[in-house]
Amino acid sequence: MVPPPGVTPFVVLSMARSGSTLFVHELGRRWPEIRSLGEEFNALDTPRCSVDDGIRHVFLAGTPHRFVGCKIFRGHLPDADLRRVLALPGMRVVILRRRNTLRQYLSQCIAQTEQVWAIPRTGLRAPVEARRVEIDPTRYLEHHLMSLRSFDDFEGLAKGLPVLRVDYEDFAADLDATLRRVASFLGAGPPRVEPPSMLVRQNPEPIDVLVSNYPELRSALVDARMTEFLEEGAAADVTPARSGGRPGWPDPVQEVVLHLALDPPGREGEWIARWLDSGQVWSPDDGVRRLAPLVHRRVTAAGIDLSQHLPTRTLSAKARGRNLQLLHALGEVLDRLAAAGVRTLVLKGAALALLHYGHLGDRPMHDLDVMVPPDQVAIALDGLRADGWTFLVLPADTPIERLLTVRHSVALVRDDIELDLHWHSLVESVGTSLDDDLWATSVPLDVLGRSTRALCPADQVLHVAVHGLRWNPVPTIRWVADAHTVITSAGPDLDWRRLADLARRHRLGAPVTAAVGYLATEFPGIVAPEDRAVVAAVPVSRRDRRVFEHGLRPHGPTGTALSAWYRYRRRVPHRTGVGALPGFFHDMMRQLDLDRATQVPGRLAREVALRRRRSRTGA
Repeated sequence: MVPPPGVTPFVVLSMARSGSTLFVHELGRRWPEIRSLGEEFNALDTPRCSVDDGIRHVFLAGTPHRFVGCKIFRGHLPDADLRRVLALPGMRVVILRRRNTLRQYLSQCIAQTEQVWAIPRTGLRAPVEARRVEIDPTRYLEHHLMSLRSFDDFEGLAKGLPVLRVDYEDFAADLDATLRRVASFLGAGPPRVEPPSMLVRQNPEPIDVLVSNYPELRSALVDARMTEFLEEGAAADVTPARSGGRPGWPDPVQEVVLHLALDPPGREGEWIARWLDSGQVWSPDDGVRRLAPLVHRRVTAAGIDLSQHLPTRTLSAKARGRNLQLLHALGEVLDRLAAAGVRTLVLKGAALALLHYGHLGDRPMHDLDVMVPPDQVAIALDGLRADGWTFLVLPADTPIERLLTVRHSVALVRDDIELDLHWHSLVESVGTSLDDDLWATSVPLDVLGRSTRALCPADQVLHVAVHGLRWNPVPTIRWVADAHTVITSAGPDLDWRRLADLARRHRLGAPVTAAVGYLATEFPGIVAPEDRAVVAAVPVSRRDRRVFEHGLRPHGPTGTALSAWYRYRRRVPHRTGVGALPGFFHDMMRQLDLDRATQVPGRLAREVALRRRRSRTGA
């Protein structure tokens, strides 16, 4: 069976209560050239007798649409039949999932109780008292595991096909942008219209309001180390803290995985047993999933198979493939900048993967980071724009000269690759001479035959500590693997006195001493006592400690503004607090490319939302 010429078939692979009804409805509503159907292959709801009948009805009906498809849930079709659907020429696959499986399961329970599966915009929800349900913790945990297996199955069945992964939480936050991304993936142009959604969220209330036996459910999820699904208000008072109760540091289960990935051979079985005992191996957070390639290499060398618990082999292969794609793009960027006479220094993932990890796939990369001298930024941007790179956030006509003194980088995008062009290595280095020190001791780096520069080992540890030890929606644990790997791979080439001197002169002692202290305590032997003493002697003022601890905590626009204030005071320490305010507001307006101070709060809110979305995919 072959779709008519010029027709692109697609399927949305999902599970119930993941927003699929809204998803397919709005696609067909906004793009007249898209025929987006519902559960056409659900054997319980259709009179069709065979998968061939379904294929003919959905994909071969001879409609005038350029794109035809439907949604398919796990269990609607046997794997053999689903493979026949996916084998149609030109097939594209959208995998739609809901990260919070507790919300998904709760929505399913309420819908089954009320027999209400969608609410139009003009409709009314039942009173919350009528929608309260009791959740059996054991059944929910079974549902959670089934959901994870189902999406692993979807990934396997769709292997080799064009696949776009979409999270319910993302299109719930920005439906228009998500649907435009899906339409672009299919090959459609801009939407004909973008009206308000015809459907509304059915159960927006907090989980503890909708679950009648919430204390019982909460206790079960605490035991299973799955409190992230309880959401903000509920999780705050039950999330297990690591020793000392400090925010922003690895929790006990994350530390188990770090030891499994980084410890010398011999204790793999012990760490795996602890991980399994935690009950969290089935629901790794995004920070743990980023360590999957390291875990895979370690357990494979030990002859241990973790595939029944976590698809480490698949995650490792994906990381290697994505890294190769990014390195080829990085090579093109370096060629363009070299042709323009621009000096370059590669930061973060690419430099770490090539110089320290030893295996390309062991350190997943999600974007590119290249630093150029401040006086060459304009030349670099002209060359990159000529190659198709555009600003990710800023307007296309933003004069970069306005931003050079207040920002440390600008995000660019081309196709599905993001490039952060830096003129400062860190936001903390704006207005300081730190970058001059980093350029002076940088080391050669070869990227697929292109010559560039990277940070020396001591500077790399400083950069990893300062950049990694700040709050992020994705758990900030990869810095531990990065710093551990740099220290162990560099050996005697790591100049600990230089690290301490940089931290002292540039007031970065708080994150550097904290990071080295944590590594020396958690991984005995990788930092010699005399080297730890050198770093521990770096003085840290009370103010610098307060700024560091503020950065470890989650915050919204107000907290972001406070962080900007702290950074501004670093650049103008001679001004008093009140006297610095006018300059700070002017600074913020320039940084955000605004005309009036009253525009600052709204732009900060948008910046925070964008940063959180980007962080979920990595940085």
